[in-house]
Parts: sequence; C-alpha cells; structure tokens
Amino acid sequence: MIEDICYEWVNICIVIAIFGLFGYIWSKINKHNIYTLNVTIDGKDANDRLTIDENGTAKINLTGIEPGEHNITIKYTDKDGTVSWVNTTVNVPKWSSAVNATAATIREGDPAVIKVKVSPDMQGEVKVVINGTGYIAEVDENGEATITAYGLKAGNHTAVVTYLGSDKYEPSNATFKLTVQAPITVEVNGTGNGSEVVVKFPEGTTKDQ
Repeated sequence: MIEDICYEWVNICIVIAIFGLFGYIWSKINKHNIYTLNVTIDGKDANDRLTIDENGTAKINLTGIEPGEHNITIKYTDKDGTVSWVNTTVNVPKWSSAVNATAATIREGDPAVIKVKVSPDMQGEVKVVINGTGYIAEVDENGEATITAYGLKAGNHTAVVTYLGSDKYEPSNATFKLTVQAPITVEVNGTGNGSEVVVKFPEGTTKDQ
C-alpha cells in the first residue's frame, strides 16, 4: 500500500508506504524553519521511531506495528513558536505467515502422527488434508499442533498443511510427504506339532524396520 498526502498550509507532505511487516511514513518538512517535530501513534509517543535527514525528510518507522488501523499525529513547531499538526490514519496489513509439517513413516494400520509448526505468535488453527480428508487442530502457545490420522493405505501420500490465519497473520500453506509401508502378515500352515508360522514382510523391509 502506498499513499501520498500533502498539507501545504503546514508545509508537510506525508508519504505512507507499508508492505506486510515493514513500513515507513516519510514527511517532507521545511528543515530551515523547524524547531521541533513530535510524533504519536494511537496517542502514544513514537519519537523513537522518528529520524530526520539533511534534506528535511522525517521518516517514521512502522516496522513491527501490529496490523489494523492506527491514528498518527505529526506535530510541527517552527522557530517562531507556531504550532501546526497533521492527523492521518494508517491501515497496516496483516503479516505474512509460514507453516510446516512432518510425519514419521508408519505401517498400514497404524495411526499417522503429524507435527505442525508455526511461529509462537501465530495463534489460531491449522488444517491438514490427506487424500481429501481434512483434520483441524488448535495451535498451542509454542506455535505447535499435533494431528492424528487413521486408516491410511500403504503408499506415498502428499498432504497439504494450512495455517488458517488470525487477526495479525495471513493464511499460508505447504505440502509434505507421508509414507505408509505395507503391513506385516502372519500365516499358520498345518496343524498341531507340524504347524508352521510364516511371517511375511513387505518387499524391501530391513532388520531395523
């Protein structure tokens, strides 16, 4: 978002530029006539966000300001003691987000335990979709959620995990792989003392598995 607002009667021109997490307000002022310049955001002092260069450009750093509407006041006092001020409203967009998920290899018939991770500040819900079936869980205070899926058939599955967004963060999604191995089968041949138990492992099974 880029917005340009000029106030000729107080010799201030405001340019607002905000892109996700980062943003600035540039205020063009008459550096030869300035005495003091004060900034407040939502009624709170924000002079620590203010810098003025040799060309008379006052820059207000909006990095980290939470998404939503904010009222900004720029108060200008010239060398003669004349006080002017400008009020403007800035709508800071939601921050971008990222999500990822992992799952250990399982055998058919076992539940798949999926670990989902987002930033701890990203509260809300996450959703995992496997073969058209969706599972939703709440993110905890550490930005983590655990989802358990049942009834997955043997094979390599591509799943989608989605962070559903919040008041601060935009939704985001990612894909991850989930591997389900074929089950182990047991056959009993014969009867009595002559019976034989045959355990059949899927092709490619190693000792460690």
